[in-house]
Amino acid sequence: MGKMMGPEGQDCPLNGKDCSTVCHKCPLWREMDVTRGGKTKTEWDCSLAWNIMIGGVANARLDALTVSTQEMRNEFNAMKEAMGQLIVQIATAKRALPAPTPMRVIEHDTGNPTLPPYRITSQVEDGQEQRSNQS
Repeated sequence: MGKMMGPEGQDCPLNGKDCSTVCHKCPLWREMDVTRGGKTKTEWDCSLAWNIMIGGVANARLDALTVSTQEMRNEFNAMKEAMGQLIVQIATAKRALPAPTPMRVIEHDTGNPTLPPYRITSQVEDGQEQRSNQS
C-alpha cells in the first residue's frame, strides 16, 4: 500500500501548498500505529505533528513515573524510620541474651575410608571440654 494523501484544504507549513497535493511526496509524511480507547489503527500524518503528539504522551508518562518514584521514596522513608525505631527498641531493651550453644571441635579423619571424613573429637559442656571415645 502506498502513502495516503494529505488532508484536503490544509496548507503545508513548509511550502504553503495544499497538503493533498504534496504530503504523499514529502519525506516527513509518516505512518504510525495509534492506540485510542484500546483500539490500534494506522494513521498518516506529518512528522512535525507526530513529534508534538509523541511529546505530549512522553510528558504524561514522565509525570506518572515521577509520581510513582515519589510514592516509592515515601514508602522507603517510612520503612527506614520504622527500622530505626525498632533498632532503638532492641538496643535499649533490658533483657538477657540466651546462652551460646555449646561448640564442638571437628577433626579431619582420613584413616578409615568407611567413615565420613570428619569426626567429633571433643565437645564443650558446661564450660568443660570432654574428649569422646570415638575412633
